[in-house]
Amino acid sequence: MKKRILLIIALAALALTDSRAQLASTASLRFEVTVAQGLISSPQNGRLFVIASRASSPEPRLGVGETGLDAPPMFARDVNNFAPGVAGVIDERAIAFPIEDLAHLPAGDYYVQALFDSNIDLKSVNAPGNLYSGVQKMRLDPARGQSVKIELTNKLPPEELPAETEYVKYVKIQSNLLTSFHGRPIYLRAGVILPRDFNKEVSRKYPLRVEIGGYGSRFTNAQRMMAEASDKTLRATAPPAECRHPSIRERTASLRYHCSYAEP
Repeated sequence: MKKRILLIIALAALALTDSRAQLASTASLRFEVTVAQGLISSPQNGRLFVIASRASSPEPRLGVGETGLDAPPMFARDVNNFAPGVAGVIDERAIAFPIEDLAHLPAGDYYVQALFDSNIDLKSVNAPGNLYSGVQKMRLDPARGQSVKIELTNKLPPEELPAETEYVKYVKIQSNLLTSFHGRPIYLRAGVILPRDFNKEVSRKYPLRVEIGGYGSRFTNAQRMMAEASDKTLRATAPPAECRHPSIRERTASLRYHCSYAEP
């Protein structure tokens, strides 16, 4: 009899706990993200983000990748077979940064934007083919139990290489080996920094330096690197062919061809 009473009490406690959990789940903040009709031609796999920023500019989605504690709160989860008619849900189970989870989002006014990153070749929020929503201003409070609906209405255009200058050029080359391995076209990109008078002295040969940057480096660093180069490098007089002491600037880029010479 005593065991039966204890069993009844345990079942009642379990039912009460489950009821409270369901109530908490119902009362929690969540985002339901959908894709606009006609935006994509087939279901896609990728990572869905919702970013809640206190500022309207820059767009919240551009905060993805920031690592400081002052980064805008962002929430993400992987979604497969995402297409029009399918809702991707961001709730307390989503990965969060820099806060613990969605339930710990401070109540207040936010500029909210959703992003779907499906480009597996270029790791960037601005990668071609990624989908994103407009920016919405709203008041969020996890304690209120809101269900916010967001529609992805924009798609990033195909890749275009940056504008070139007299000394900085860009190339995009399809890799036959990587294409064969992955079963789809894979491209390598490079920023090329040319020596002075490269186009005038077409028969001249130059030393070559190739550098592959580490994690987070991109070929577009060549433009920044060139902007930081001293005027002395550009004005340097080319040494005779017998010069045995070339000086190469020690700077970082994803992949570059660059050589400058020390004055004789």
